[in-house]
Amino acid sequence: MAIVVTGVGRSGTNMVLEILVGNKNLLDSSTVDHRSIFSPKKVNGESVVPIPHPSNWLTRTDISNFDLHQVDKAMSDNPDLKLIWVVRDPRDVIMSKLKRGQPESRGNAGGGDSTSDDATVIGCIDDMIHGYGCYSIIVNNYPDRVHTVRMEDVLINMQHECELMCDFIGVPYDPNMLNFMEWMRNYTGRDGREVIYTEIDHSRIGLWRRPQDVY
Repeated sequence: MAIVVTGVGRSGTNMVLEILVGNKNLLDSSTVDHRSIFSPKKVNGESVVPIPHPSNWLTRTDISNFDLHQVDKAMSDNPDLKLIWVVRDPRDVIMSKLKRGQPESRGNAGGGDSTSDDATVIGCIDDMIHGYGCYSIIVNNYPDRVHTVRMEDVLINMQHECELMCDFIGVPYDPNMLNFMEWMRNYTGRDGREVIYTEIDHSRIGLWRRPQDVY
């Protein structure tokens, strides 16, 4: 069985992946963004989506890397594939996309040379619509193989949400999952300094009300 953590960018997929990595019953792929996980490949002349299936293999990807048909085919070709779909208040997602995707020349420390595709108004809207379209296909066609988790719920009641995710995957809950901050990747703040997590940051909820705090 493979478990893929996915959702639109800036929804909390990185955090959920790092939490699940703490479960000793899951095998981390060590791939931060598995951009080819749903890409079709030719096998015996046929286009299929073969996904690695070590026992309880875990990875993550942004749904924006794929189109609607690729995601549907991946689920069809891999009947033991399960998705953890992360959602977040869309106002926070949009605010984070628009600010975090700006280039370094516009004051975004650690940013690239140009504006990210989803950091423009049109690009952000397109990404959100695309994510909703993919999600609709999955929940309608494979309702028993996708578990939806809200980033806000994870931050407020982490152990409960961890237990629900483990129950969906079919592995025992591991208390070590709550220690994800010890190994979670850090990020570069607006001042160019590395921000290191030492506790659960509840300030990430409702950021749209405080645009100056968006990273």
